[in-house]
Amino acid sequence: MKFPEPFLDQMQRQFAADEYSAFVAALQSPPPVSIRLHPMKCTHSYFQETVPWCPQGRYLAERPVFTLDPAFHAGSYYVQEASSMILWHVLQQLNVTDRRLRVLDLCAAPGGKTTLFADFLGENHLIVANEIHKSRVQILRDNVLKTGYSNILVSNNSPEELGQLSSFFDVILIDAPCSGEGMFRKDAASCDEWSPGAVTLCAARQKDILKDILPALAPGGFLLFSTCTYNTQENEGSMRFLSEVPNLENKKLDFPESFHITKRLAGKAEGYQMYPHLVRGEGFFISAFQKTDAEVAQRIPRKPSSLKNAEKETVRIVSNEWCAAGPLSFIVDKAENIHLLKENLCDDAMQISPFLRLLACGVNAGTLQKNVFLPHHNLALSHWKRHDLSVVRLDKQDALKYLKREALHTESGQKGWHIVQYEGACVQTTIVDPTPRPAPTLHSLGWAKNVGSRFNNYLPSEWRIRMEIDRPTG
Repeated sequence: MKFPEPFLDQMQRQFAADEYSAFVAALQSPPPVSIRLHPMKCTHSYFQETVPWCPQGRYLAERPVFTLDPAFHAGSYYVQEASSMILWHVLQQLNVTDRRLRVLDLCAAPGGKTTLFADFLGENHLIVANEIHKSRVQILRDNVLKTGYSNILVSNNSPEELGQLSSFFDVILIDAPCSGEGMFRKDAASCDEWSPGAVTLCAARQKDILKDILPALAPGGFLLFSTCTYNTQENEGSMRFLSEVPNLENKKLDFPESFHITKRLAGKAEGYQMYPHLVRGEGFFISAFQKTDAEVAQRIPRKPSSLKNAEKETVRIVSNEWCAAGPLSFIVDKAENIHLLKENLCDDAMQISPFLRLLACGVNAGTLQKNVFLPHHNLALSHWKRHDLSVVRLDKQDALKYLKREALHTESGQKGWHIVQYEGACVQTTIVDPTPRPAPTLHSLGWAKNVGSRFNNYLPSEWRIRMEIDRPTG
């Protein structure tokens, strides 16, 4: 791969001669493949090597065709670049779980860090996953739905709009739009689009985003700023800007030497860089700041919410026949979809929902039409469905046919709705005889309905596999 000369000149200034050569050689090598296991769906580590800074992270020895792995469609793991999983270690250091949190992932698509927040925190904390670009927010929504968590709201708002939620969020992550230098070896297009002018534009845009969202940070709250780039204009430049904000204090972080993370300074502020010749991952930068003042926050104005509590009969039908017991609130949106939201988060969700263009709210359980419940795909992928629902269990070949939205050919004497499950390894690779052998796991894929003469496939059409499957996938 040929890299822009101004980029190479920039990197030569960051390194000594021998380290610069190692950096360029790393960019010319194949990128590592990594995934993050869903802690409630995939509990076996098998033969994958753990990502050092994230206990759920795994390196794969090869890149499988993830589209042809039913476990991928079930949300049993998320394909995530290893360096960005350092967020897990950062959250551990900040000790954020001593109270119930309101978390905002501001630039969240495609969803890797949002789902990492959920895996790390569990479901007792409210997470707002926001993406301003309509072209990207749908994939964010789909990836969140795959997790099956009941504490995530997905929104399509600008930083300025979310900044109106004065002092609301305890943690705000800004994985900022950047020049993408850290992704050059994975994405040739980002290399082709790079220019010094693009770097300058990204740096200016990042400061605008920071200005707009800072009012939403609660006293004592943490702001995390990250990029997948190397240059000082974006990384140190943003740290300098944040260091000049009154009552915002840079947080120093500690990393084991074995992580090989490089400290970067902007005045007294510290940020942390991951380089591909030092870590098994791509380029990634992160810094942390804390709001130290305890001023009285401006009151968020009360507005009518598009969400409402479900009627008692609706709750009875859905909770008795479809949902597992638990501390859930049943919320109905303006389209009459019934959502499952953790009970302790309902008031917060109702308060901020008028400010959000919501695409998802907890688990979309389904709709009631003339007292007949139609389950949503999201419920099938969630651990909040009843565990005694009827099941159709498929091998890999039949699971892939289901995921192509083909007709099911299976025997079942019981009419009505069934959960379609795939029984197999959590991650499909072609490695021969791994030690230990991957244990089979049950992965929920969606719904099917036995109408007597046949099974109807209820996989949403937009979720179906479109590629041809013309070879054994065993």
